[in-house]
Amino acid sequence: MHNFGDFKPVPDSEIEIDFITVGKKGAAAVRKLGKNVVATFDDLTYLPGIVDVRALSRIVIDDYSAKKYDKVVIAFTDYVSAVVQHPKLRQILPVSKVDIEKQLADIDVLAKEYGLNEPPMEYKVEPDAKTVLTEILPRLVEMQVYHAILESNASRESARMVAMQSATDAATDMVDNLTLIYNQIRQAGITQEIAEISAGRAALEQ
Repeated sequence: MHNFGDFKPVPDSEIEIDFITVGKKGAAAVRKLGKNVVATFDDLTYLPGIVDVRALSRIVIDDYSAKKYDKVVIAFTDYVSAVVQHPKLRQILPVSKVDIEKQLADIDVLAKEYGLNEPPMEYKVEPDAKTVLTEILPRLVEMQVYHAILESNASRESARMVAMQSATDAATDMVDNLTLIYNQIRQAGITQEIAEISAGRAALEQ
């Protein structure tokens, strides 16, 4: 029996955290903070497939199953719109009922926005619940990792698109300003030439 009066929480500074990163920039940022990177996946940053994330998911599942870690949390950028993206943390192991319910709620909202009706909820579990869960849980982790990577990739591409549009707008404004300055200088040159011609003609007529 534990005496909860003697329990002392571990300070945040003493909690050991390992990182699995996706992309070179993520790995470089984590290492710059002095954190430990146990694996990095550079090939998941552009159009990955579900099969591509299985190696990453397998590391997560195996290390958690071996009790190497108490918790697995995924950090990603959630795509909301072309101009709005939010950083998010989501616990994937142990499976969080709250996080799963939030994901389902988000899916329901998106489904309604796209005009998809909710199907009738009727399930039959075969051969038994334990066997089904044993097969489903790894797929659930894979799907959460895959979803997070797709959201982050969409956010990155959106940020690039906005940056490129801003650069295009700035270049267009610069061209317009330079054209205006050029026309002003040209007009001033023409005016000066006319003035000089008029002055020369006036001098000849005297």
